[in-house]
Amino acid sequence: MTWGGFNWKLNFRWFRIPNREMKRRGNDRTVPIRSPTMAGGLFSIDRQYFELLGKYDEGMEIWGGENLEMSFRIWMCGGTLEIVTCSHVGHVFRKSTPYTFPGGTSRIVNHNNARLADVWLDEWKDFYHTMNPEAKTVDMGDTEPRKQLRRDLKCKSTYLGL
Repeated sequence: MTWGGFNWKLNFRWFRIPNREMKRRGNDRTVPIRSPTMAGGLFSIDRQYFELLGKYDEGMEIWGGENLEMSFRIWMCGGTLEIVTCSHVGHVFRKSTPYTFPGGTSRIVNHNNARLADVWLDEWKDFYHTMNPEAKTVDMGDTEPRKQLRRDLKCKSTYLGL
């Protein structure tokens, strides 16, 4: 069994659930898994809750980082992410991408992840910038509205300490 995680480049990764977590769950494979992060595009959320949390960050571009940004926001603002092990989701991959990435995929992903780091990682954003020095130079746009959302929702600091 796996749950979602990330690395300091802010890439989503699946990780094997540690034995200690399986023991905590009584080795019951049917109990929902509280996951630190979620994969993008493959989730279900109550519409009113999604709106309350501020929907997607409209300052992010095209694709990349939105799933981790949403994951951090959910956990830090009082919610939980759970993988329901008996659920099944189908995903059809396209042969080609229907949109372009002006400036390249790296620029778009760095833009989005720099926004995520600026709003949600607090003192931990230095780790992100150490792993991605080019992210310091991208124009991430105005993050103040998202920081205000964080204050309005009375979100906790430091996702890693939760």
